[in-house]
Amino acid sequence: MAIIKKFRITSFKREKSLISLENISVAFKKNHQILDNVSLKIPKGQILGLLGPNGAGKSTLMNVISGLVKPNYGKVKIDNIDISNLPIYIRTKKFKISIIPQFGGLFESLTIEQNIRAVAEILLKDKSFVDIKINELIAKFELESVKKIEAKYLSGGQKKRLVIAMGLISKPDIILMDEPLAALDPQTIQMLQNTIVNLQSDLNLTIIITDHQARDLLAICDKAIILSNSKIIASGSPNDLMRDESANKFYFGKNFQFNWDMSNSININNKINSFNKTIKVPGDKSLSIRWVLFSSIAKGKSKAYNLLLSEDVIAAINAVKKFGIKVKLNKKHCNIVGNGADGYDYKKSITINAKNSGTLGRLIAGILIDSPYKIKIIGDKSLSKRDFTRIANPLKKFGADIKLTNKGLPLTIKGNKNPLPINYLENKGSAQVKSSIILAGLKTEGKTFIKCKPSRDHTELLCKYLKLPLKVIKKKNYDLIEVKKAQKIKPLSYNIPSDISSAAFFIVLTALSSNSKLLIKDVNINPSRIGIITILKKMAVNIQFKNKKNYKGEMIADILIVSTKKLKAINCPTKLNSGAIDEFLIIFLVAAKASGVSYFKDIGELNQKESPRLKWGARILNKMGIKTIATNSSIKIFGNPNLKISKRIVIKDYLKDHRVFMTSVIAASVFGGTWKIHDQQSIKTSFPTFLNIIKDLKNKSKNHQKSR
Repeated sequence: MAIIKKFRITSFKREKSLISLENISVAFKKNHQILDNVSLKIPKGQILGLLGPNGAGKSTLMNVISGLVKPNYGKVKIDNIDISNLPIYIRTKKFKISIIPQFGGLFESLTIEQNIRAVAEILLKDKSFVDIKINELIAKFELESVKKIEAKYLSGGQKKRLVIAMGLISKPDIILMDEPLAALDPQTIQMLQNTIVNLQSDLNLTIIITDHQARDLLAICDKAIILSNSKIIASGSPNDLMRDESANKFYFGKNFQFNWDMSNSININNKINSFNKTIKVPGDKSLSIRWVLFSSIAKGKSKAYNLLLSEDVIAAINAVKKFGIKVKLNKKHCNIVGNGADGYDYKKSITINAKNSGTLGRLIAGILIDSPYKIKIIGDKSLSKRDFTRIANPLKKFGADIKLTNKGLPLTIKGNKNPLPINYLENKGSAQVKSSIILAGLKTEGKTFIKCKPSRDHTELLCKYLKLPLKVIKKKNYDLIEVKKAQKIKPLSYNIPSDISSAAFFIVLTALSSNSKLLIKDVNINPSRIGIITILKKMAVNIQFKNKKNYKGEMIADILIVSTKKLKAINCPTKLNSGAIDEFLIIFLVAAKASGVSYFKDIGELNQKESPRLKWGARILNKMGIKTIATNSSIKIFGNPNLKISKRIVIKDYLKDHRVFMTSVIAASVFGGTWKIHDQQSIKTSFPTFLNIIKDLKNKSKNHQKSR
């Protein structure tokens, strides 16, 4: 299925029109009027679609802009300069117009590399830059594997991408595309749609497209016009056109359908002002899921307050219910009645949907170590791509039969009636893998030993509070864990503390905002989770813990943050990585405004998260105008203390990673610019009320400004 562009830029009030067509009329013969008094304004950065039946004047209108056709009457203006009498070569050079033809434009007997070089050597003054530009364009348009192939042997989609690549060599501001989506298969159309949208978001290009593939064009354009009988009969967003009587009567017809939804994207145009406020963020996601799972194997009724009601936690509740566990959920609390460590009611053909939760998918597999039947675990697109060999390998040693799909989900697990204790080396610093082994060990006779890199220790602390047979010996560079079978697990009543990972976004928002102060109540400050606090303090962020206390094994406190005027760069110690692994994206924003070059290394684990987060961190910073040098496991960030953004930035296609979305919202709120951030629904996995708190702070900042 072709993509649907979820955000359309429908308002350009801040910018003057880049292209103006005033009363354009074109007639090729006395009685053959092609365009009749057509006027149109096209702002910078818009994707405009030209639609209409054959012979309606779409291509003619585009040729009027390029200079291939001179109108009989009317004016063509770019930046309010009349170019009506200028020839095509002056328009393309002076006003940076690039024309992408439907056919031709290639040297058929030359390779992709040679085609790009032929144009680059003519247009680029600095010849030393030619090879760099060739390699850049070949990589951008994913043509590496065919760069040595002659153009005549390329597929239709490859030829279209090559022509677009050649059209970018001149660094245009305006691109005119004649039927780029014609005569292509659905997958190739989708690839080109993504290419076109990326040109808009990455380069802020104005793109005008004519095509007969109406649905495919409407899926990516911000605005479209419909020409019929030499006039514009309708214009507006795709949604506007679907409701337009003339558009349906003279072009679409009765049975044409096209649906799109803007509700899953957010538009941020204004920075947040100063604020002084106290907030509380939802319950810790890691603890919420662990509470559900431990309560399901406890004997008796467990009760939780402040349980995070996100999609991931709801998925955990739905998972345990499939094994006969009774759950009662209301607005104030959640009750789970467990049947004991061996109390799951296993049945044939059970499927567990972990949604986006690696914690659920990996930990519950440990509990299923003694399942007599095959249990299937599935997840969303993002989770399915993550590496589940990490838990499959140790659980197989217990005697489980596990089958994976391309190292990920779906997986099936059939347990061992009498699982075998194991010795296992966990060298990734993964709390999920460690916890999965611990849960399997709690259902296994004998002693299971784990030697592991330090990571979050929520599971160990829960075991300690519940007085389960688990011992931890902490060494300098690793932990030694011993687990024995639990004869009985007592129920757990728990007021779940707030999530430091959720609080992190507002810690950074406050630090980067001017004249602001924020108190975040009852936050889990488990030492294995506060790497972000240590890192930000080293970067001169003003953070304090208030009212510290121990609650059922976990340390909690109120966190006070005050705006920071001068931020320092950091060469981040690798020992802090595991305690900040989920917060690095938001930490990168602080580095972007710090004075100097910040360096984060040995963080390749970021690319094993919901999205390749290290790559996305670099991508977001680059869109903001921040220089980075990134590898598969490290990033250098060249900070700019005076960073201010005035351009348009679009964030999309990031595998619906909730932390990418929230990081982008914070960046937009503190650095400015006009941001279009897709996949708003992604926050439901971890922080459904995130935007409500942002809105509340923005309202508070307005009131704070008025009172000053």
